[in-house]
Amino acid sequence: EAFRFQNPQVVVFDLYYIIKDSKYGNIEMAHTTIDNLKWSPIKIKAIIDTVPRKNWIDFFVPLTIYHSRWEELNERDFSKLTNSRRGASVSFRIDPQEPEFDLTDEFLDISKDSLDYLNRIIKLCNDNKADLIFTVVPYNAGKDNDNKTYNQQFALFNSAFRIAKKYGIPYINYIELIDEIGFDFETDLFDSTHINMLGAEKLSHHIGNYL
Repeated sequence: EAFRFQNPQVVVFDLYYIIKDSKYGNIEMAHTTIDNLKWSPIKIKAIIDTVPRKNWIDFFVPLTIYHSRWEELNERDFSKLTNSRRGASVSFRIDPQEPEFDLTDEFLDISKDSLDYLNRIIKLCNDNKADLIFTVVPYNAGKDNDNKTYNQQFALFNSAFRIAKKYGIPYINYIELIDEIGFDFETDLFDSTHINMLGAEKLSHHIGNYL
């Protein structure tokens, strides 16, 4: 969808979700993304490809899930919303974490669905002559991710990095650059898997200089 209206020279893609085994994610988050797209063949394909079949009707005919709000509608529902942060969310909450990193040199097979999407993203960028960069943003690896161990999570990233090397794709593993960028798990996260404003500033400086 982005390539329909823009011509990005670089696409920065974070690898976090290759840890997941399921093809489908949170259905509410899918609505947040897909419901806001204009109707096009891409939107139709997105629904068919990324939403369980049992939920298709709610995406093709959103009225089925929003019709009960008619008594709650106000002016905001009919006004055009803009986001100067380009979709980013800014949080000043601090949730101290105590990660026990166990980086590994091992490799673990990426799930079939995740590997399929990874290859599709690589092809999409190649077809549009956009450079692709893989990243892994700092997070507390022990509190999420389908009960995978530290070793399993980082072994999956290693497999993605191996693919990156195969295609000449640069990658930045920020978990290995914690000291270099001054990232602090005591102050720079607002939950176990999201960075707050302090962490975002540090990563933004680094990736901005890198670009």
